[in-house]
Amino acid sequence: MRLVTLAPNLAENCFALGQGSNIIATSEYTDYPEEAKKIPTVGAFSNPSLEKLLVLSPDLILVTDGTPLAVIERLHTMGRQVYADDPKSLSGILDAIRSLSVVLGVPDRGFEVALSMHRSIAQVAEAAKKLTRKPAVYVEIWNSPLMSAGKGTFVSDLISIAGGSNIADEANTPWPVLSEEYIISHDPDVIVVASGMGAGDVSGRTAFATINAVKQGHVYDILGDYILRPSPRIIKGLEMIADYVQRASRP
Repeated sequence: MRLVTLAPNLAENCFALGQGSNIIATSEYTDYPEEAKKIPTVGAFSNPSLEKLLVLSPDLILVTDGTPLAVIERLHTMGRQVYADDPKSLSGILDAIRSLSVVLGVPDRGFEVALSMHRSIAQVAEAAKKLTRKPAVYVEIWNSPLMSAGKGTFVSDLISIAGGSNIADEANTPWPVLSEEYIISHDPDVIVVASGMGAGDVSGRTAFATINAVKQGHVYDILGDYILRPSPRIIKGLEMIADYVQRASRP
């Protein structure tokens, strides 16, 4: 089956399912695993080259909610088969991988990948039960403006399963822009920096000097892909956040 993946996580999931060799094109920013970098791209996931897709003539094009509806409709008009993948929760990621494995004809492999992820999640959740308190966590997705991840996202699921309390859950949107005042007033015990700006940038902000996470040295860098891409690597992100939460929970 000749595949085109229009999001980096979709390529990762195909490789995890042993189907990487069937990918004939990807979207921009597809960089994992290493072999994926060698595959030609058809442009941005939000604006792929329809001409290239027509020439490639794939059997199946994998898309996400980031792919505009107009693009998907055009692909259908061109006679292309499209499969949409849009998990909103950690459990949804496991379901999406299993569903994709069925579509690709490798359901057993999908079961194995999902089961391995499930076991890792259960292990982290079990360790979290031993915590004496739930440290408040602020995840910074972007620094200008200050963007985080709230309720209804798998990022928030990671924090909860790890034993923490997400300060952005009180916001009214899954991906809220927070004010400095909001963050300071919620006084997070842990700050996870996924924006690529670095923990030093956050710790050095004058406005954040009184925040507990800054005072106690619990500001950590994390590769954004570990918590923002719905793929098996999100388990790495879960384990890292769990480690940060456990450190902050110690007396």
